[in-house]
Amino acid sequence: MQGARANDLPAVSFTERHAGGRTRYVLYDPGFVATGMTRSPRQPLRALVGEAAPR
Repeated sequence: MQGARANDLPAVSFTERHAGGRTRYVLYDPGFVATGMTRSPRQPLRALVGEAAPR
């Protein structure tokens, strides 16, 4: 979560520095990504994370 918030800071700075420009700054957040995280927690959290993970 903190990494995603820190990634927003360059966009804020860019829009302030180039307020009148035509260039757009696009932020892409893939949301939940498939990782090995579904194997590490104990049940019942493992089942919940497994259902939330993309397949």
